Amino acid sequence: MKHLILMLSMICWAVGLYAQEPQGVPFNGFVADASGKPMAKVKIELKGVGVYTYSDKEGRFGFTNVQADDVLVFIKKKNKVEVAVNGRRSLHVILLDGGKSQSEESDELIDTGFGYVKKREYTNSSGTISGEFLRRMGAQDLEAAILGRVAGVTKVNGAIVIRNVGTVNPTNASQAALILVDGSEVPNLSMVNVQDVETVTVQKDGTMYGLRGANGVILIKTRSGDSK
Repeated sequence: MKHLILMLSMICWAVGLYAQEPQGVPFNGFVADASGKPMAKVKIELKGVGVYTYSDKEGRFGFTNVQADDVLVFIKKKNKVEVAVNGRRSLHVILLDGGKSQSEESDELIDTGFGYVKKREYTNSSGTISGEFLRRMGAQDLEAAILGRVAGVTKVNGAIVIRNVGTVNPTNASQAALILVDGSEVPNLSMVNVQDVETVTVQKDGTMYGLRGANGVILIKTRSGDSK
């Protein structure tokens, strides 16, 4: 009986791990200097998407659902190098002097899948994430997409809250963030269709919006709002 319980526990544990695996298609990479030495703590941004990651001590990095026409931006101190994906499913990158690079696809990197890098990607809690990225991730509901993708944003008592803002609106002690869509306030994120979103920007410092922005601001720009 004890063996049966142990076996069932192990199965549940394995299923739990599987459920926590990242969804989508893994994109793995490796970055080194001109001598071939792995480069740690290089910031790699998915250009125009609002997503980034860092290389680990072995020079490894990973993303999810990189598109064929995406561009990766490698940033180390003041040096910035752009490398086009050009349909490749992985990148072995060598950063050269003068803002240049060499890159090639690696079957070995492709084959490692999701297990290559534990922390694959991040979004800026006080930065911008594109609507294209949210749609690429299969998001259907804007609130769920932001809560799942933007660090520091959570829901408390039915309100969207930006953690670690450090202030509370003194007029009603509310913790709710101010939500603006193309400059107009809306009561909640359900008012916005994720298919219409151009960008979402989360600002912890909303002082420019007065007392109403004391708890931070979520700025949503729609594609129809581009012409405004």
